[in-house]
Amino acid sequence: MSSDPKLMKRFQPFSSGVHMARLEMALMDLE
Repeated sequence: MSSDPKLMKRFQPFSSGVHMARLEMALMDLE
């Protein structure tokens, strides 16, 4: 799953490394 720029902007308020990593894991689980 490539990083979607729109998703990145949407989640920017808490875009810390750990949060982004967990978010990508969660998104992968959803697919």
